[in-house]
Amino acid sequence: NRAATYTNRGVLYMRAGLYEKALSDYEKSKRISPDTGETYLNEGAAYIFIEAYDKALQSLDQAIAYGSNDLHAAYYNRALAKEKLDDVEGAYYDFRRALELKPDWELAEWQLSRFEVSTNKASEILSDAAKGADDGDLFVERSRSESFVFDDGRLKSAAFDTDQGFGLRVVAGETTGSGYASELSLDAIRRAGETASQA
Repeated sequence: NRAATYTNRGVLYMRAGLYEKALSDYEKSKRISPDTGETYLNEGAAYIFIEAYDKALQSLDQAIAYGSNDLHAAYYNRALAKEKLDDVEGAYYDFRRALELKPDWELAEWQLSRFEVSTNKASEILSDAAKGADDGDLFVERSRSESFVFDDGRLKSAAFDTDQGFGLRVVAGETTGSGYASELSLDAIRRAGETASQA
């Protein structure tokens, strides 16, 4: 299997710190077998080592889409790339997914221990937005979905999707103010709160 040979040699190059040579071998492997998740997983790791986080993210998305015996590592590495790209929330959920796939994985547990999930600041922002209001509504949604298509027992395609957002409505007398966002972050909540508080 020439594709596997290139991937395995790429791993050896990567362990020796020869990342460009490793990436060259992974590229050759992909040309022969373009839907092998392990190749993309290792390619993503090599990109992380050379701090090319955007490219790492693309490779690891493919590793997850095509599947891998080490899917937990794909999510873990993608979390590392996301955090470097300032997607802290995305990193948190990928670390969590890695731990779900490999329970009691100390490395993933340690990474998650660095995150502090707090609702205090969000509550403070929403309370300020509702000051003087007679009524109001808050709607929050977050859903994640994964789909896989198999043909004769072989994975042909996979998709991973996340939908999230929230809406805020504040009523003061005859005036209604509203704000919404398609992301769940303190900045988005703050912006929506400021918009809604103009009621």
